[in-house]
Amino acid sequence: MLLGILFILLSSLAYNFATVVLAALVRTHLPGIRFISRSWLLSQANSVILIVLMNALGWVFEVLSLRLISLTLARVLSVAGVGFLLIMARWSLREMIGRRDLALVGVLLLGTMLTVIASPPMGNITPSLVQWFLLCILFLSLATLPYLLEIFQLSKRVSLEAIASGSAYAFSGVCNKAIAIYISSKHLLPLALLLIGLVVTSLWGFWEEVRALRYGSASTVSPIILAISNMLPLAAAPILFGETWPADNFKRVLLMLGISMSMVGTLMLSVSSNVSRIGAPTASTKK
Repeated sequence: MLLGILFILLSSLAYNFATVVLAALVRTHLPGIRFISRSWLLSQANSVILIVLMNALGWVFEVLSLRLISLTLARVLSVAGVGFLLIMARWSLREMIGRRDLALVGVLLLGTMLTVIASPPMGNITPSLVQWFLLCILFLSLATLPYLLEIFQLSKRVSLEAIASGSAYAFSGVCNKAIAIYISSKHLLPLALLLIGLVVTSLWGFWEEVRALRYGSASTVSPIILAISNMLPLAAAPILFGETWPADNFKRVLLMLGISMSMVGTLMLSVSSNVSRIGAPTASTKK
């Protein structure tokens, strides 16, 4: 179990480091752009390669952790990377971090500790075809929301693109858990389909993250993405993978409290008034 915890913490660090690098790159080189050209990618090859490598490393650590700990515990532990994100944002992106933000990180860590104490056992079942179909509908509904608002020329905010990104990453997180179950079996077709779904949703989440980071600060966008990408798998884990909560009422209360503290702390970080929005659009960059 301790090795699984170490793997998911390393995964969270890798993902959030990639987010900070991406935020710096987007904010510096992509003000108001809608499409990324091939020439731009080539000119920023070193940064792009670093982002891809860190995300790939984060994925490897995540799959390894899901073979050792439950999806519920893995999702809650992954928010511990918010503390690392805030430190990186403070020093590399010059985003101001206040005492309230640090206090909320403390709430996240306390919630994480409670979840570790009362974590549910690993599940070993996989979703049915009907459940996968319903998950796809939910994912498409959330992930396409910013585009639907653009089509109908309705107002939208950066948070919608962050929600779309979070929902895509949530679906990829469910795929990761299923991959961790199937990877040691001989069922190659489900594994291949899951890998395709993982690649598609990860790329979709990455693109929406780029769109959100153009005008939003990393310390605002990332907590929204973390909250959505964690809350959906947490709600689905007992149903999809059979991760039953502890029978002991005291441990159930601890687990519920730990999850609640982690998710509420993450959401409050996303709307913290002490985080500067240095990437907010100006009159000259608005379209």
